[in-house]
Amino acid sequence: LSISAVLSGKGNLLVEGWTSSARWSPSYRMELISATGKIDGKLTASAMQKTGIPLTGKLIFHTATPSLSVSPPKLNPEIVDYQPEMDMDTPRPMMLRSAAKLDENLLGAAPYAPPAIVRTLTDMSVRVEGRIEGDGTPSEFTLGTFGMQGETAIVAVPLLSKQAWITAEVKELPVSLLPAPADLFVDGNAAGKTTLKEQGEGTAFTAAFGKMPLVTAVREKIVKKEGSSWTGKGRLEEGYTVELSNGTASKITLQLKDRIPLSAQEKITVETVTVDPKPADQTDQNILTWKIELKAGEKKTVRVIYKLGYPSDKDITFQ
Repeated sequence: LSISAVLSGKGNLLVEGWTSSARWSPSYRMELISATGKIDGKLTASAMQKTGIPLTGKLIFHTATPSLSVSPPKLNPEIVDYQPEMDMDTPRPMMLRSAAKLDENLLGAAPYAPPAIVRTLTDMSVRVEGRIEGDGTPSEFTLGTFGMQGETAIVAVPLLSKQAWITAEVKELPVSLLPAPADLFVDGNAAGKTTLKEQGEGTAFTAAFGKMPLVTAVREKIVKKEGSSWTGKGRLEEGYTVELSNGTASKITLQLKDRIPLSAQEKITVETVTVDPKPADQTDQNILTWKIELKAGEKKTVRVIYKLGYPSDKDITFQ
């Protein structure tokens, strides 16, 4: 590459170039201090380029690519029309919709040093100094470290896993988060990996930092009694128990999450018979949350029973 220029006067010469042979990707390292709820984070960039020219000096990592073609946004009208007639002879089974899918994502300390992030209306960039070889060799850059205070919780969702999760919730993020993979640690020990979603500064943030094999929640379906006078075609009595166990050496408060079915049809009824102990919260999606204290080595059992009623000439399914 050869560049020649004839200059006059004083000032700096800026040469700009465009290449599709350069890219970078962010990643995070987050460590939770379980005793305090503090989270220490580090943002790292892995960059490579194959222009044949080493890039040395001030580097700017952009989170957005300049658009090659931009046009004003145009909103098309929304049209309402008759729905095509369906063959009414085709049977359509009645369905019982279960509650909303439970999200598994219902999870040495570095000094506080916010990344040098520059924001514009269309981009967010981070400035560092370093060198990227021109032969495609990856280069690693620390874009910054940050700290945030969270509240830890031990959460069990037996429909997803018999082992509980340790989670941390931050009410307000001190920095913006990029969509990127993250390595998770708890008290210096590797706990797992996750993929972070893009979040803005000041928003709430919750992450699961791995499972706790010594804290378990085992769910078992209750076997229906034979000869029940209530059950029959169009009537069901269902239920389950959850056995909680704390195998740690400390007293804990366990958040247990489970559910009862949610009716998707007016003629399908769900009646709660027994919920013992009473949950701390029940959403309109019938997601139940208990907060149960367990001493070291202690076991407790949660019991839930409900009745389902539906037209006797119909079959129901659970989704």
